[in-house]
Amino acid sequence: ELNDSLTVKNIFGYRDLDQKSSTDADGTAIPIFGAITSQTLPVTNNPVPGEVTATQYSDELQFLGNAFDDKLDWIAGAYWMSMDGSQTLPTQVLGANPAWPSGPSPIPIPDVNQLWYIAQNGFLQDSPNGDAENETYAIFGEANYMFNEQWSVTGGLRQTWDDRKMEVKNFSLDSNTLIYGCAVKDENNQLLPDNACSRKVDESFDKLTYRGSVNWNPMEDMLVYASVATGYRSGGFNLRGVNNFSLQPFDPETVLTYELGHKTDWAVGNLASVRTNLAIYVQEFDDIQKTLSGTNPDTGAFETYTANAAKADINGLEFDVTIAPIESLVIALAYSYVDASYNEWERVVSENGQVSTVDFSGAPFVYIPENTATASLTYTLPLSESIGEVSFTASAYWQDDMDTNDGSFRWAGLGWTDENLQEALDTVEAEDYTVAHFRVDWGYVMGSNFDVAAFINNAFDEEYVTGGLSVPDSLGWVAASYGAPRTYGASLRYRF
Repeated sequence: ELNDSLTVKNIFGYRDLDQKSSTDADGTAIPIFGAITSQTLPVTNNPVPGEVTATQYSDELQFLGNAFDDKLDWIAGAYWMSMDGSQTLPTQVLGANPAWPSGPSPIPIPDVNQLWYIAQNGFLQDSPNGDAENETYAIFGEANYMFNEQWSVTGGLRQTWDDRKMEVKNFSLDSNTLIYGCAVKDENNQLLPDNACSRKVDESFDKLTYRGSVNWNPMEDMLVYASVATGYRSGGFNLRGVNNFSLQPFDPETVLTYELGHKTDWAVGNLASVRTNLAIYVQEFDDIQKTLSGTNPDTGAFETYTANAAKADINGLEFDVTIAPIESLVIALAYSYVDASYNEWERVVSENGQVSTVDFSGAPFVYIPENTATASLTYTLPLSESIGEVSFTASAYWQDDMDTNDGSFRWAGLGWTDENLQEALDTVEAEDYTVAHFRVDWGYVMGSNFDVAAFINNAFDEEYVTGGLSVPDSLGWVAASYGAPRTYGASLRYRF
């Protein structure tokens, strides 16, 4: 605090990530699709995991102040972030299962016997395989001016600059030559040699974003506001890219959001204290970024890539209420409604050797449920300070069903049998579910600075889908990712 009207704050951040994972997408004992195994027999064993490593630094310098007899509050500052990361993902498809060579990329070509095994049973790849460097700079400022006790306005600006660099080193089996090696092509569409399998791309993006709101306090403990804000997500590259088409950068995604809200604290006589929050919003997206799985219209190969899906609207509302009938009991309820739709989206697809443009503007948003709700109840025991604070919490989360494939509206015209069509439609709809959690907290244990807690999440061991790879039209299967099963845990904290 430099003085009564000016404060300087600096926030430094550091993050280090090392993640290993392996996948058995087909769900059988035979290695059909998933992580490469170290055995040559067709039995899933000793999977070679994919790995993501990343190191990130950030720093934000803030100046906070007030002026005009505290009628004006303001903040200004600068932000910087730098991240270096790498990813590798060895994958086998249709049973390819040779001994995966060790050592850093580029990976040497398998021997003749391995190539013969691959040719008979499928193929393998190490993709994505590469390095990324991301750097971000920004300057920002926001101010809130109070005209009187009831009315105020808020306005802010942020200028962001993003630099994105990527080096790809993808390896796979060439279906024409049956040689396993570098899959990356140079700018002249020629395959790079295995001992120099490295292509670098870079791009810069920038955007000025803003926010403004009008705030009205008609009475104490009540706020009504209307705001408009813009958002920006940087563009970037696809680490699975191997050629000029798939290494093109995808564009930034932008959004314009209008929001109307109401927040207040109520006193319902002597019965309870109540807090309510309501927000209604309209979001207009442009160049929305979509991760797609399908046939690359330029190469005819099945790929996962990122593209800009033109325009979309997401409208909705959020409401929550907190009720405290007595000081030791708190009940919280919340509800959210989301209506998401594409306004413009023409997607190039390849089927049966024919490339065509399909109107996807009526496609559903995947993995976004229309309705969600939460409820919780917390009771604090009336104990003396010498014992501490003991509370029990029970909570539940519910969401309705959601789509997992945005192309299912086209399947009726693909010539499938009625039975296969219905089976595919049934498998790409994730059903609604409810999960319950319980928790106990004991703060200031026996008057000390220790806190202990224990919890059980998903107490009734509900099975529910959170994501997955849903491509029955491209590869003929649906693979789902499930949420965590029943989980127990405990924590111990000491207050210095």
